[in-house]
Amino acid sequence: MKKVLFFLSLFILPFFILSQEQEWVKLMQDPEANFYTIQQSFSEFWKTHDANQKGNGYKVFKRWENFVAPRVFPSGKLSELNKTAQNFESYLNSQSNAVPQNHVIGGNNNIASSTWTAMSGAITNSLGGGQTLQTGRVNFITIDPNNLNNLWVGAPAGGLWSSTNGGTTWSTNTDNLGVIGCSDLAIDPSNSSIMYLATGDGEAGDTPSMGVLKTTNGGSTWAATGFTWAVSGGLMIRRLIVNPSNSQIVILASNAGIYRTTNGGTTWTQVASGSTHDLEFKPGDPNTVYAGGSVFRISTNAGASFTTITNGIPSTGINRMAIATTAADANYVYVLASSSSNSGLQGFYKSVASGTVFSQMTTTLNLLGWSNVGNDSGGQGWYDLCVACSPTNRDEVVTGGVNVWRTTNGGSSWSIFGHWVGSGAPFTHADHHELEYASNGTLYNTNDGTVNRYNVNTWTEIFGTVNVGQIYKIGLSSISPNKWIIGRQDNGTSVWNGTTNNSVIGGDGMDCFFDRTTDQNIFGE
Repeated sequence: MKKVLFFLSLFILPFFILSQEQEWVKLMQDPEANFYTIQQSFSEFWKTHDANQKGNGYKVFKRWENFVAPRVFPSGKLSELNKTAQNFESYLNSQSNAVPQNHVIGGNNNIASSTWTAMSGAITNSLGGGQTLQTGRVNFITIDPNNLNNLWVGAPAGGLWSSTNGGTTWSTNTDNLGVIGCSDLAIDPSNSSIMYLATGDGEAGDTPSMGVLKTTNGGSTWAATGFTWAVSGGLMIRRLIVNPSNSQIVILASNAGIYRTTNGGTTWTQVASGSTHDLEFKPGDPNTVYAGGSVFRISTNAGASFTTITNGIPSTGINRMAIATTAADANYVYVLASSSSNSGLQGFYKSVASGTVFSQMTTTLNLLGWSNVGNDSGGQGWYDLCVACSPTNRDEVVTGGVNVWRTTNGGSSWSIFGHWVGSGAPFTHADHHELEYASNGTLYNTNDGTVNRYNVNTWTEIFGTVNVGQIYKIGLSSISPNKWIIGRQDNGTSVWNGTTNNSVIGGDGMDCFFDRTTDQNIFGE
């Protein structure tokens, strides 16, 4: 179920540099369209465009194509995939020993046979840097405001994981949710046993969303809220926040707009339209809410309505914004924006007036590119974009794109703070999805490979061998029965030698296999 119907979540395509006017882009958002028509339209488009440009969406389409093609053959009707969840539910209900019907929102039920064993979820000897372990993409980290040792992280196709000892060990009980992708978790600041979970993958659409779930027992079980969504609907929830003064008020940002509940999730109302990525309360004043999408918006009535701000910050040319506030100065607001033309840095903006007026901080560095000296162009701002401000120093800000950068003077100058290859900064896996300061100043980072905590000049991996890797292909040795090769999304190609998974090729790991006559000859891409 991890990837069921993910094709319909390609509402993400407007956030690529591709135009929404392209016929194949529009058809991919139509559940009644035909796969072969889309495929033909795509091929015609790229006859006159450069498919090698980074971040252009070509690779993501090819992933989608590879997934969808065998599932709609021979008719090509995308509507065929709408039936997958229904068929799976019917199958479960027909099996006397299957998970009970409430598995969609249930707790620790386990449908797996006891003869299956989870193998090492981490890859060792990572290529291109100093990281010793990498597990898989992680979308977010949420820190319990009442106990900083309680950490929660969510994977786009691997569930919600928790640690009660600051990241030393992790566990999950979400394997049997109807959708096990997670994009955010919000904790009730007055009662940590109450939490809200945004299902699906809000970054790349690897899993669709079924809406928002709620727990009242610290995550032991989850129940649907009033914000439910058909998995065929293409919903992508990106952010959830709980009002610190009135925890019955919860606000979410999604590609379908901004929604708000005033009764703890029972009912929800759309309060703003337009795809939105980030939300933040003004520290000490929850009546003021900031929202970032392709424009910056502000609410002064606790999220009941929003107004677009254009004073010092543009309302065009941006495909996504990330927002940072700080308890060190409630009037400070930072916005990191990616460009709609190439997904590189559009601008870094600073407000000292609670988001009503901004100034663009001038920099010649591309904070969102691949270079560790910031001298390239473009980036992946449609996919990896985050920013955080220190809770004790209003001028210390970190940004995440492909790399991590830091300023200690409010954006006047920057230095590389985390990079996956090269020199000048401590190693961290590329492609950053969240940077989060705990209230005590500890900085965490989630990225395409793991969860990191920053210590003095070092990013320390704290996610262990958790099984969240997204595996494309597996190849088995005909010589050594306990030897195989796997290709993982964002985490390269690795060989299992009976004890560990060792990296052999970097980048995305795709098709891979052993020569059937000798496992010394290995093929990967």
